[in-house]
Amino acid sequence: MTQFAMIAGVDQWMRVAHDNTSVDVQQQTVQLAWQHKAMQDSHASSVQPAGLAFDPWCRLYHAIPEDNRIDKLLWSEKRQGSRARSLFSTSQQIYGEFAGQQQHSDLTAPMGLVVDNKGRLFIADSGNQRIVIFDLIDNQLVRCVYLDGTPIILSCDGHQVYALVSTPQHLTSTTSPSNILLKFTATLSPVEVNLQLPESIQNDLLSSVTIAADGRVFVLAGGGTESAVIWAIDGENELIEVPFACDILATPDDIIVVAGAPNADFQRFRVTPNSISRMPHLQASYYDGRGIALDPFGKVVYWSAKGLMYATVAKIHYANQGRLVCFRLDNNEMQRHWGRVFIDACLPVGTSVKLGFIVSDEQLKGPQIAASAPQNIGEYELNRPDLTPPLPSLIAVDQVSVNQKLHRRSQNRELPWSFTDEPWRTYEAPVSAPAGRYLWLVIDLYGKSHASPKLKNIRVEYPAKDLLRRLPRVFAEQGSASDFLDRYLSLLNSNFDELEQRSDERHRLLDPLSTPFTVLPWLSALLGLELDNRWPEIAQRQLIKEAMWLFKFRGTVAGLKRFIEIYLQRNITIIEHYQVRGLGGAFVGEDDAFGANSILGAGFRIGGKIGATDDAQVAISDNNLAGEEQNVTDTQTAISYLDAITLHAHKFSVIVPLVLDEEKRAVIEHILETHRPAHTVFDLCSVDSGMRIGTGLYLGMSSVVGQSSGFGQLQIGKSVLATSDVLGQAKSGTIVGNSQVGRDSRVG
Repeated sequence: MTQFAMIAGVDQWMRVAHDNTSVDVQQQTVQLAWQHKAMQDSHASSVQPAGLAFDPWCRLYHAIPEDNRIDKLLWSEKRQGSRARSLFSTSQQIYGEFAGQQQHSDLTAPMGLVVDNKGRLFIADSGNQRIVIFDLIDNQLVRCVYLDGTPIILSCDGHQVYALVSTPQHLTSTTSPSNILLKFTATLSPVEVNLQLPESIQNDLLSSVTIAADGRVFVLAGGGTESAVIWAIDGENELIEVPFACDILATPDDIIVVAGAPNADFQRFRVTPNSISRMPHLQASYYDGRGIALDPFGKVVYWSAKGLMYATVAKIHYANQGRLVCFRLDNNEMQRHWGRVFIDACLPVGTSVKLGFIVSDEQLKGPQIAASAPQNIGEYELNRPDLTPPLPSLIAVDQVSVNQKLHRRSQNRELPWSFTDEPWRTYEAPVSAPAGRYLWLVIDLYGKSHASPKLKNIRVEYPAKDLLRRLPRVFAEQGSASDFLDRYLSLLNSNFDELEQRSDERHRLLDPLSTPFTVLPWLSALLGLELDNRWPEIAQRQLIKEAMWLFKFRGTVAGLKRFIEIYLQRNITIIEHYQVRGLGGAFVGEDDAFGANSILGAGFRIGGKIGATDDAQVAISDNNLAGEEQNVTDTQTAISYLDAITLHAHKFSVIVPLVLDEEKRAVIEHILETHRPAHTVFDLCSVDSGMRIGTGLYLGMSSVVGQSSGFGQLQIGKSVLATSDVLGQAKSGTIVGNSQVGRDSRVG
């Protein structure tokens, strides 16, 4: 039976010896080392910081400290600084384009700007030593947070805001001014963050702060100097040296962007708790050196004399040649022949890869070469480095011939029913070496200044398939001619081996949890089930697995509920309207026929859908206005039957405790249209629908207690006020113990 020894993943790539190569931590690949053109002068000049921030509605806010103002630009005007409007007008005491509800004193040298996910603008009013919090929705001042120091830089994770505050000398225990890091929200008071800075930077001033997507906080110490460094305050990473850096920014994909002097490139580092890797720079032409930000789409932007500009990936130059020396691979048997090498790689035109093989039944004698880090990795913590197999000796590496070329497979990967997506292709080559238990690979990479080969993973099969045994013995006794014939037959062996594996493992095709993803449509067709490409892979597999049960209970509450839960991977609730109809209800006050629609204890309902009118009630009202006499008892009975059968018996509501986007809502509606009983109608309710008086409020069934911001947007031609949409915004209620009258709460 064929087995494989593998090298794949960043952890294993870090255990080999690198020479002029680099590792892409995100894609988990190896390529040639790279470098930039000569960077523009990175020596930071003395430039006053200035804030730059976007709100959730794509409006840009730009602080200009020397003019004591904050400019506001619409998305269409982001490249036209001349069209900016001042957010605050000091002469008329108004906020933005609307009159403010509270008086606001002048801003003095506003620097840092951030906007939280509820549309509240935080301003580091440095001259007045305070943080101004302004509601961009209601256009009113929320509150001012006064400090015992000067706020410089702000950073926000969407909810919490971090502020660097420069403290006066008389408030510190040192002989020189220092700064502290505060954490607060729009409603909670600031709390000092315990930084626990390393001893080497305890006396350096902090210049910037940023928050990564996973909540980790990074600070820049010694900004603008040659000794500037980045420090993660959780202490999980070493110091990152960034000479003359002035500002830092975390992107959603674990990348720290470092800005320096005006017109200089932005450096980038991919930082995780156990690794730091350098990435290609971002080009920032005309950068004014006063701050960077993320736009609403997560792209890095900066301000310039030409308005807002985007940072683009700078051009890099690859080395012409690099080498990998891999650790020992083991086939667990003496004098066993190794088979073929399979490499998933991307080889652009003009690039190539060659292999060399070192084979032995024993550990090689002589000094062993040491594993070396890739060119772009500054820090990486190996998991159990003591388990790394030994590398070859220096003597063996010097003597190996690295000339084995690779052949691109025409039938994708060697594994049955597996496919390789572009740009990755599988290349193979025979292990041209004597028999032996241990194998070391020496891999040379050749590229150009603008292109590099990229290796994703390596697989070496064992034992080798000996097709010479199937020929007359005379063909195996021809010395070098037999070796050539063996290598030639290995090309045919590729097809034979794949057919054999498909035959041995054809049972995998009928298991929805193990069959290749590309085979799922074929497997579902056997069951008469058509897959929806909008479904995630895990949901498609689970759907096929439970298809027979779903067909058995098709059209039932249990069947529909399970069908939707498989797609969402989340529990839902289905309520049949007849279960909550107004039969046998308790009457309060006047004995009215309409009282049967209210039930005390089981539910609470007032009227109907917003903007809608109950047809039955309208008809009865019209009859009464026309002077038609009708017996009350008969009317009550008729309405009760209408409520029980016509309005409720064939209707049901699907309650989904999620905020649904358009695609998910469309998929669920398609499921319901396809698999519900033909005589029924349904309502689809999600968290973003809110709690509606009139359609029923059932705690734990149709209502969820908690905060929700999933309100949709009005669409011209599709929205109907008071029927499908309501003007307004979601606001938090009063929180006992955390709310203050006059700040975040008011009476009346």
